[in-house]
Amino acid sequence: MVVGLTTIGKIAHQNWIDIPNHFPFITLDEFIIMPDHIHGILCFKKIGYRERNPNIFGPQSQNLASVMRSYKGATKRYAIVHNIEFAWQPRYYDDVITSPKKLNNFRKYIRNNPASGLSKILNKEAL
Repeated sequence: MVVGLTTIGKIAHQNWIDIPNHFPFITLDEFIIMPDHIHGILCFKKIGYRERNPNIFGPQSQNLASVMRSYKGATKRYAIVHNIEFAWQPRYYDDVITSPKKLNNFRKYIRNNPASGLSKILNKEAL
């Protein structure tokens, strides 16, 4: 249920829901729309993908950066076209979720405490 969102918040919500329509290898998990950012979990399920290869140069498509660029860009374009003053935070924080405990900690953070610092769940004991 979407409660208390502005017009651009509703567009940000709808664009998030639409991510799997543009990137069919992604499923959505927990998320919440904030005034200038979003907290959300994206699950990448690429066919034939076997392991994570950090820091390998190559095409920048079908990865987190391209998904976020597309999502944030679509929302910002709507704001520009409809003359809505809006700006995203310039960067994003990402983490690879590698365990059920870590996944549950992120879900809990998103559900229960979006206004507090992410650092509360990122200490070594929590993960």
